[in-house]
Amino acid sequence: MVESKEKSSGSKKILPIFYDVGVDDVKLKTDLYTGALLKHGEKFSTDIVHQWEEALREAGEIKGWELKDKGYADFAKEFVREVSAELKVKQKYVTGSLVERIAQQDALISMLDLKSSDDVRLRQLLQDLDVKAADITITDENDGIQIISEKLQNRKVLVVLDDVHDHWEHIGKLAREASWFGVGSRIIITCRSRRVPAFEGGTVKTFEAEPMEFEESLLLFSRHAFGKETPPHDSLDLSKEAKIPDRKIQDRLKICYDSLRWEVKNIFLDIACFFINEEKTKAIYMWQACDFEPELAVQELVDASLVKLTDENKFWMHDQLRDLGRKLVRDERLKHHRKPCTRIWMHEDALKVLQDEEGKENVEMLSLSSEGLLEDCVLTKHELKNFNNLRFLSLIRSNFSGDLEHVLPKLIWLSWHSCRGVFQGTNLYLKNLVVLDLSESSVSETWTGWRYIGMCEELKVLDLKRCNRLTKTPDLSMCTKLERLILKDCINLVKIDRSVGKLKCLRYLNASGCRYLREIPREVCCLDGLVDIVMIMEGSFEDSHKLPDSIGRLSRLRGLCVSLRSSSKDSHKLPDSIGRLSRLQRLCVSLGSSRPPSSLGDLKSLTMLVLSWSKMAELPESIGGLVKLEFLSLFFCRGVKELPASIGGLKSLVELNISMSGIVQLPDSVGNLQKLKVIDMRGCDIMRLPDFLGNLEKLERLDVYGCKFLQDIPSAIEGLTSSLKVSSYAWEKSCDRYWNQHEAIVRLRRWRISVSSSVVLHPARALRPLESAEQCGGHASISLPFFFFIFFQWPSFDLSISANFYAVLSFLKSYGFDYTLLASLISHHPEFLLCRPQTTLKPKTDFFIGNGFRGPLFHELIRRNPNVLKRTHQSTLRQNIEFRLREGVTSDGVSKFVVNQPRAAVQTPQRVVSAVKSVKRMGIEPKYGMFIHALLRIMLNMNEANWNHKVEVLKSLGWFEEDVHSTFRKNPSCLGLSGAKIWEVMDFYLNTEKIV
Repeated sequence: MVESKEKSSGSKKILPIFYDVGVDDVKLKTDLYTGALLKHGEKFSTDIVHQWEEALREAGEIKGWELKDKGYADFAKEFVREVSAELKVKQKYVTGSLVERIAQQDALISMLDLKSSDDVRLRQLLQDLDVKAADITITDENDGIQIISEKLQNRKVLVVLDDVHDHWEHIGKLAREASWFGVGSRIIITCRSRRVPAFEGGTVKTFEAEPMEFEESLLLFSRHAFGKETPPHDSLDLSKEAKIPDRKIQDRLKICYDSLRWEVKNIFLDIACFFINEEKTKAIYMWQACDFEPELAVQELVDASLVKLTDENKFWMHDQLRDLGRKLVRDERLKHHRKPCTRIWMHEDALKVLQDEEGKENVEMLSLSSEGLLEDCVLTKHELKNFNNLRFLSLIRSNFSGDLEHVLPKLIWLSWHSCRGVFQGTNLYLKNLVVLDLSESSVSETWTGWRYIGMCEELKVLDLKRCNRLTKTPDLSMCTKLERLILKDCINLVKIDRSVGKLKCLRYLNASGCRYLREIPREVCCLDGLVDIVMIMEGSFEDSHKLPDSIGRLSRLRGLCVSLRSSSKDSHKLPDSIGRLSRLQRLCVSLGSSRPPSSLGDLKSLTMLVLSWSKMAELPESIGGLVKLEFLSLFFCRGVKELPASIGGLKSLVELNISMSGIVQLPDSVGNLQKLKVIDMRGCDIMRLPDFLGNLEKLERLDVYGCKFLQDIPSAIEGLTSSLKVSSYAWEKSCDRYWNQHEAIVRLRRWRISVSSSVVLHPARALRPLESAEQCGGHASISLPFFFFIFFQWPSFDLSISANFYAVLSFLKSYGFDYTLLASLISHHPEFLLCRPQTTLKPKTDFFIGNGFRGPLFHELIRRNPNVLKRTHQSTLRQNIEFRLREGVTSDGVSKFVVNQPRAAVQTPQRVVSAVKSVKRMGIEPKYGMFIHALLRIMLNMNEANWNHKVEVLKSLGWFEEDVHSTFRKNPSCLGLSGAKIWEVMDFYLNTEKIV
């Protein structure tokens, strides 16, 4: 030790601790060490012993600590201070570039229960850790486990294990049983997997960090990349470079992939190549037919954070994981001597495989799309032969032709969107087909392809959504194994064929949006296996459905969603037999003026009851018998003025939604709902909040947004010390009442108050309660200042129905829209607040930016034509842009074309090709600015007959064909006039002014 210090050139320092010895002992003034050194002199040389003596004397001269008369705890504190001072250790620097995520912090703190009586905060933990220092020797794993349990079983400890990856056997040896640690201990493990081992005798809770909101992500990125709150406008060009996958990230992700079982790897690759943003259910059927265990495999992927399931039960995967999966598939070609990949998702690659004679047997999944092309892709036996292992085939606007006998023997899933109304193939027998998706097709009940579908003995899923030519379902009696029949948005469907009664395996029937479908055939009530019926008329009450009285015979039914309300007086009632559905868990029904039957209270298994948009005036008293009900919605039930007192019997109720209803007060029995967490009463007519709300100890969110008749906020709820969130705004006349109640607000310990545009009306008064709330530990969020402009410009626009308008505005701001642009856009198009930023706005925005519409050009495009962000034919527009660039049109010319004439820009490729050829034929080259003007203003705004008529008018006045072309080259607008106008002008010059 002394020798190491001497060699360090002063960089090392000795801090001696005299434990059970004195300073004189170390200085060799006593016999303690001198006797030992004499014995060592018998074994070692004199020089070595002399060096030891000098080292001890030197250590004895250094000031240190003697522990004979000092407690260990006091010494430890003093020693830590001394060492920290010597090493200049300070609190770790935390960069100011981080973004605080209050909601995530609150959720995590709540889960850890740091407010409990078992104080596990860091200060207390450090005080409790008073373990005597000892020389611990661990001989094996069992010895280590024994030591941990003996030393810590009566102590509160905090164990933090960061970035654990599938080494749970080691974790189990460190912390397997709660009895090893004292009461109040916490073990925090961060990992990428949801698979957490059991903790004997303890409670295991999982917490998944939510993705950052868009504005949070942008703020974090901007602070790190640019050192400011927002990115500079010229930084958008960097976005493409940022999309290039990092090799190190890909390598780390591949470690997760390599740890999966073979079956799970295949399912991961299927999702990465084909099923992102696709519903899980259909894929499960295909994987089951492949003898996989898909439910277990998908759960493994979810647990490993490789895949997520959205609220709509659709697959979601991060772009990096998607790219990894597709790269792994492409790399298969190298392993199989350049044979085609097992999965082909690109149209161009699929065409090459169809044309090749070899390698088709290697392909398992293939996608072919003719969308936007001039001609459909026609598949014959020649192209399809040798696809002996193909299990998934996706077609868009393609068709079969000719004799197709013995092709696609292992096909399990055929997704055939936008197929034509005429089936041109013969002998197409798909004996192993399980899933058939004919969405958005032109098929009708007389389509010749039905006869081959009837021969698909294994068919379990038939999806016919948005087949608008279908007026009646075909005879499906031969499809005896069919489990799911989807008729959603078949807007001309009038009748479901009675053969549906023979589908004894049918579990799911969806006929939502079928506006002309009046009733469910009685034969459906004979289907004992039916689990879900969905027949909702979304947003429309012009027509309603009728449930058969025998609906109560469906003993296994768990979900029923149906519209019985109509704009006419012919609304249908909910049958009394509904009470016999003993297994029903979800009931969503919009009723007419009739009250729900009293038998509703017999649904003892019901967990969700949605009566939104119903015209009824009251609820039956029997509703209190729904002891398992967790969610009750009376949204927009304007006729309901009060809730029955029996509602207090809903012991399991977690969320109550009475927003936009006519309810003016809550019954006292609501105070008995001890599991209630959310009360949503946005925009309802309630006048006062009852004091008994203070009894709802688990209440987390109270939303009184837009309750313009609400008088005050009761002081009784100040006893709620949980993280209660109150969202509210008042109309102008109600603002004073709200702010006068702020004393009750500030007494709450942890309130998060969300207020809206009324804050702008009384800023001075508003700041006082918000400041007070902040002092009490709350968090105040004020809406964007320009919202008051929208609020007063459009007082009838109901902001309460838009849960994501903050996200929409933040999204637009991130693309450079300032307050002026936003106010102009939203004031003229308030419906933008209802768009979904990530699923509706972002794909279209990325498309335009990726095609050169950046900065001010993009702003100008949206200002002139905001609808392009809501409805854009991206495939058609992309083809038209690429075609014009190939023809020599400048990028600037293409941009002007789309900005000035977006409707013309999304015309069919055939129409655009014809117009471009016509302009070029008349001598205007694409490189000139006049080309875009001629194309936009003239050619794409008239048909061939109109053009020929104008030419004939000019010829009748003595013009030749070349004269027409020459005039068009000089001033295309001349040919934009109507034939009558051309005749009138020419007649004026020739006959009136005598200009020849």
